Amino acid sequence: MKVTAERLPDSQVQLNVEVEPERVAASLERAYRRIAQRVRIPGFRPGKAPRHIVERFVGRELIQQEALDSLVAEAYQEAVRETGIRPVGEPTIDVVQQEPLVFRATVPVMPTVELGDYRSIRLKPIAIDVLPEQVERVLDQLREQFTRWEPVDRPAQAGDRLTLDLVVRVGAYTTLYSPTGEPLLQSGEGEVIAEAVAADYLLQPDNEEPVPDLEEVVPGFTAQLLGLTAGQRKVFQLSLPTSFPAKHLAGRLATFTVVVQAVKEKRVPALDDEFARTVGDYASLEQLRAAIREQLRQELERQARRQLEQAVLNEAVARSRVELPPQLIERAATEMLEDLRRRLRQQGLTLEQYLALTQQTEEGLRQELRQRAERSLKEHLVLHAIGEREGITVETTEVTAEIERLSGAFGEQAEQVRRALEEPAQRQEISEDLWHRRVLDFLVGLATAESAPADETGQTATTDEAAAPPTTEPAGEQSS
Repeated sequence: MKVTAERLPDSQVQLNVEVEPERVAASLERAYRRIAQRVRIPGFRPGKAPRHIVERFVGRELIQQEALDSLVAEAYQEAVRETGIRPVGEPTIDVVQQEPLVFRATVPVMPTVELGDYRSIRLKPIAIDVLPEQVERVLDQLREQFTRWEPVDRPAQAGDRLTLDLVVRVGAYTTLYSPTGEPLLQSGEGEVIAEAVAADYLLQPDNEEPVPDLEEVVPGFTAQLLGLTAGQRKVFQLSLPTSFPAKHLAGRLATFTVVVQAVKEKRVPALDDEFARTVGDYASLEQLRAAIREQLRQELERQARRQLEQAVLNEAVARSRVELPPQLIERAATEMLEDLRRRLRQQGLTLEQYLALTQQTEEGLRQELRQRAERSLKEHLVLHAIGEREGITVETTEVTAEIERLSGAFGEQAEQVRRALEEPAQRQEISEDLWHRRVLDFLVGLATAESAPADETGQTATTDEAAAPPTTEPAGEQSS
């Protein structure tokens, strides 16, 4: 077998393979024997029919195709071993000719990374400041959480919450009115289109809520409830909106029968020391404010750190040259799409519904995912190349300590979680996470230092493959 390899752009290699005729003939013979065993030919036991009979029965093309498929797959694997390339995906194979057998295989291989001068990146740490209004906004949110709705013995007014029973009918018509014009008696039951028991309804005249069980705003519904008291019953009629989803009901007159169970008033707790003690173990309101300020500061620091890490990683990628096989990008994008499908299913949505909600086409989404996949792969490969070049490692003891830290947060289930995390695949994943964090910390440290250490190995580095993170953990199976 003759094999030549030619390097192509985007981390691909083209293998040109020519297989000797004797080997093709042997493959044809094996294909004939396999097919002869599978097919039933009248007058012959399985596998005993002569070749020319089998060819006439199933067609010579079928035997040739089976022989070709088997031989090309076998010859491709041999060519990969002979040339020493490391495929990261399935090849694209084109049969150039059959006699003699010549085929081309375009193979995606481990990406090439040429590191730029990442040691000269300079970034200023992001300054953070917790503003008083941020603290007050959190306090307002806490007060809202501790707000109570208490029954009151007075007519309902804007801002109250009613607990009510409700029946909505269409098709009933009024035969008796009160002196104030309120419908008192209907002839015929009509069609019940909504019915709710002990439903809560917030009286917001300027921003009406959907009618309970109807799930649609009916203009004027809130105004009819203002002034009602607990125990009161009221019947009134309103027109359903013309935009009502059920087209046969849109614009029709509906009769609403409401019985108020309770009128409740919003009681927001006072912002004082007693409120602080209600929220948690705080002696005073100022102590609560200080705790909120510290929590906000820590969160802002985490956000600033993430922004800084992303900025230095973006710059390191921009200074580097990474060749990615299109197949690798496509595979990563497909995995992202499948992950999106899974998350949507958990929310009770289909991909089609998601596309309609976001006003996207599937091809537009796939293109966006390809761009994200390419960016993510480049970041990953550059980070790994830097970590390999700088000799960054993670020790087994560090992995064990991280497992103890993670499992310790699960209380009574800590031992069960720890055993799960001790599995080889989980240890390897934790080791890689720690290694990833360490390389990022190294880059941020370089970028924010007043003077960076000299690079003894030169400003650029080239690696033909992105190495896995150095670790003392046993090497598990690596997916290519």
